[in-house]
Amino acid sequence: MAADAIQGFGSIVFAQIRYLVVNLNKKNQKSSTSEIAHLLGMYGEGAFIYLIQCLVEEIDFRDAKLQKDQLKVQLLATEFGKLAGKPNFTQAVTQIFGSATLATPLTEEFLVALIKAIKAPMNQALALGVGLAQGPDQVLSSEGGKFLRTKLSELTAPQGREALLPLSEDLLHGLLFFLERQEGMARPRAQVTKVLCQIYPEERAPISLVPLLYGSDLISELNTRLTFEKEHVRYVSPEQRTAPQPAEGTELADLMQDLGYSCAATAKCLGEVFSQYGELTHECVAGIVAMLARTTTSLDDSLSLHGAFSSAVSGRYLEFDAKFDADKEDAVKALTAWNLDAVVEAVNAKMPGFEWVPVFAQLD
Repeated sequence: MAADAIQGFGSIVFAQIRYLVVNLNKKNQKSSTSEIAHLLGMYGEGAFIYLIQCLVEEIDFRDAKLQKDQLKVQLLATEFGKLAGKPNFTQAVTQIFGSATLATPLTEEFLVALIKAIKAPMNQALALGVGLAQGPDQVLSSEGGKFLRTKLSELTAPQGREALLPLSEDLLHGLLFFLERQEGMARPRAQVTKVLCQIYPEERAPISLVPLLYGSDLISELNTRLTFEKEHVRYVSPEQRTAPQPAEGTELADLMQDLGYSCAATAKCLGEVFSQYGELTHECVAGIVAMLARTTTSLDDSLSLHGAFSSAVSGRYLEFDAKFDADKEDAVKALTAWNLDAVVEAVNAKMPGFEWVPVFAQLD
């Protein structure tokens, strides 16, 4: 539930969270943190962001020892660690620090003191710097940028992988973009790029990071790569495809009767029907012959389902390839008998060298 959504509760939830933060002590630590967890579970994201805002406001980071605020610092360390792993981290930190009423203006020194107080690892410090540097507020963006430059200058080679690996794709993109725009950052840029290239080889790098890691000359290849990845998902290998099964008994004959005379208007139309099955057995063709004899003139082709069938199978309506006058009424266009020549031609095309004699033996 967003922060503005729970304003309708008359700020009771916010007031209770602040009360619990302000009055947190050793005696009530367990019950207070339990109630805070319950409120976060009930009211979601808005309550979570407000909790961190309260902690940032109520802790005096000017006190290096932070003795009176130790419990609050512990809670902030826990909750900030959770925040750093959220996909909306940038939006959240800009909302928290943009709304917070601080004892001193937000500066690089304040951010350094905060990170030191909660003993945040390098990846969380970088995330904070990137998040604020990306924000729309100019003051936050400027101070976040200064803080990020400081933390990047402290980043050593052994720390690199451990610090960068946990960062989300969005934060990594923001970090690389920040380094591209800043002057005097050649060394940190080279160091970060080297580590990320080790983590994400070119063939496995997220698309958004490829131009920043491997150069703008690869941008022209991204569309090809994206197209390949989409087609690869949709591609079905020959081994995975299910081969059409032979029609059993009168299955194919029954389908033709349902589709009407139109399905045999031409050999091409009937071939489309046959393509849904494997080989045609003599028994199957015998069933078709018997059906043809039984329905010589009794079908009402104006109600034919062949149009819908053809469109579903091939995306085109092959019926009018045969009886083609689209300006005529359906009753006029409707076929009134089977096209026997088309049936024979379609069977021979489907099964070259087909022996017809055993078919008539099946009719006995």
